[in-house]
Amino acid sequence: GSGGDRFVLDGYSFVTDHLSKSLPIHLEREVLSIEVKDGKGVNVKCRDGSMYRAKYAVCTVPLGVLKTIKFVPPLSRIKREALEGISMGAHNKIALRFAKEKRFWLENTAQFNCDDPRFQFLNLDAYGKHGILLAHVWPPFAFGYKKFADGQIVQQTLEVLAKIFSVPLESVREALIDYFVTRWDTDSYARGSYAYIKPEGKLTHIDILGAPHPKRATKEGGLFFAGEATTQSGFQCVHGAFNSGTNVASSILQLLKVR
Repeated sequence: GSGGDRFVLDGYSFVTDHLSKSLPIHLEREVLSIEVKDGKGVNVKCRDGSMYRAKYAVCTVPLGVLKTIKFVPPLSRIKREALEGISMGAHNKIALRFAKEKRFWLENTAQFNCDDPRFQFLNLDAYGKHGILLAHVWPPFAFGYKKFADGQIVQQTLEVLAKIFSVPLESVREALIDYFVTRWDTDSYARGSYAYIKPEGKLTHIDILGAPHPKRATKEGGLFFAGEATTQSGFQCVHGAFNSGTNVASSILQLLKVR
């Protein structure tokens, strides 16, 4: 179909598993610096001392991580300005798994809203994931959860659910089997959930972020950028990240004159 949002129930691993078939994947390689050598390709240096050299490289790290990498030569002034105009937001989630026989909510209602601005609830039970509720957590609470531990955060979430459905808090606690709390904003390999344009930012900053570095890539090599923060078409979204990657791949193939 076309238009509107789509809900991927079982995660995106099926996409990455398919795309990575027959490709060498090097894990636990934290990138420290990326050097674009004029006419000699790209060098990528990692924390463990390993170095990767290639004619072309595509940087697809989250925007928050991008800001921690050293670039040689340094990023241009307009690219640095674009990085200041766009930042990473925090939209965290709390997955709650309850005993199916102790469900206390309307099983076929997709979403539950409340007057607590911290939370909105998605009922995965309505999508076949029986006994599971997913709490969307919004800023400012999503930024660090006010330093609460996971258990404390879950307790507050259960209190809100008990009020929504007018059921005893103790019965909600007893029904809970397991939980998982995301912390994308403090994860050093994410540093946020997805990008957003700051009040002083501009739409053109997105296009500038997606431009090659340090200048237009040539047949001798170059560094490209892709990801949800680099495309106006699909900004903040998975399809935007995917399409930006395929567009960059097409550009490299054209430079290599590969059809």
